[in-house]
Amino acid sequence: MSEVHTTIHLSINTGINSYNLIWSPYDGLGYQTYYIHRRQASGGFNILDSVPNSILSYTDLNPPAGVLDYIIEIRNDNDCIDLRENESYVSVFSNIISTNVGVEDPDGSPRLIAVFPNPNHGQFSLQTNHEIRNVCILDLTGKLMDGYSKVKISEREYNFDLSRSNPGMYLIKATLENGLVVNRFVMVY
Repeated sequence: MSEVHTTIHLSINTGINSYNLIWSPYDGLGYQTYYIHRRQASGGFNILDSVPNSILSYTDLNPPAGVLDYIIEIRNDNDCIDLRENESYVSVFSNIISTNVGVEDPDGSPRLIAVFPNPNHGQFSLQTNHEIRNVCILDLTGKLMDGYSKVKISEREYNFDLSRSNPGMYLIKATLENGLVVNRFVMVY
């Protein structure tokens, strides 16, 4: 594993009945593939396609109508696990880019998962009405901060305590019965 990690910056432009995604290369973990995820306004992220690590663009030809969000992911060989390892990196995500730039949840649809309070001081809850198969808390470099599999998830509200972690932006990656959901939250002092 490299000691230096760079973020993936995703941008978008509109083509003729298509969206062109362009991103900066990631440097850090060894990986072979970029995974392109797409979300329609009322659903979770689903893998749209994948490309080898030598390709830094993708065109979504004939996308569905409506507001779409995209995110790029690279994955370490290890999946979300129950054990907390200080140096375990699961995934690294780009920024989320929307076809409706500058508007958060433009259709007012409910989120599949909710993090509250947000921002928080490290103690927060995750709430959903959907079955969660696993959930990971990641920092922006992809470092696993906390994670649970279905075995440990039995309720519709899950409490986390990361109060010993540094303030900053974090990601919650939850696999639901109907797809992948990635939400952001901010931890402050």
